[in-house]
Amino acid sequence: MGLLDRLGVDLDKTNAKELEDAMKGNGLPAIGLHHAVLDGVREVDPTTNTQGGFELRFKIVGGPSKGSEVKEVLWITEKEKAKNRVLMFMHRLGLLSKVQKNGQEHYVPVPGKSELHQCIGVECVIDVGEHETREHQGKKYTDAKLSFEGVLKLDDKRCEKVPRGTPGATTPSAQAAGGGAQVPPGKQVAQQTFDDI
Repeated sequence: MGLLDRLGVDLDKTNAKELEDAMKGNGLPAIGLHHAVLDGVREVDPTTNTQGGFELRFKIVGGPSKGSEVKEVLWITEKEKAKNRVLMFMHRLGLLSKVQKNGQEHYVPVPGKSELHQCIGVECVIDVGEHETREHQGKKYTDAKLSFEGVLKLDDKRCEKVPRGTPGATTPSAQAAGGGAQVPPGKQVAQQTFDDI
């Protein structure tokens, strides 16, 4: 059995340029805008300064960073800025819509949607703002982090030139596992990075 057989790779489905571009920068997605799909959601335990939050896992489905994952935590705190960020993510992922009321735009709930796990599979554009190095149990890990704005709708004018992919080629892992997107508090899932390989 040859190495390709052991890898289980179909070379006809491998784009060499995309693969090489994706591996630049330690396999992290480039800073900037990427077509993505929300691939998973899990609850995060409360901390001293928060009421907990939600870790969102995005899978990039287009461009040179196709296949890369980016995780972002939306913290629920008493700070107005944090609350506004959660509301903005809720709107851009499809839990809230905008309506005109008294000459201003207001958010309103989308009927039948109230939880982030209901947004799994939603397409969007994510804005990778930086690469952050952290240390955990004596090892250094580098992760891609979203900008504060983080998520844009596909029809946002800023996204016109973002290379698009085919979301159907990426099956959200939470749906594939029977829709168990939410992990109960206390069940921590280890964050995987390129360094974990």
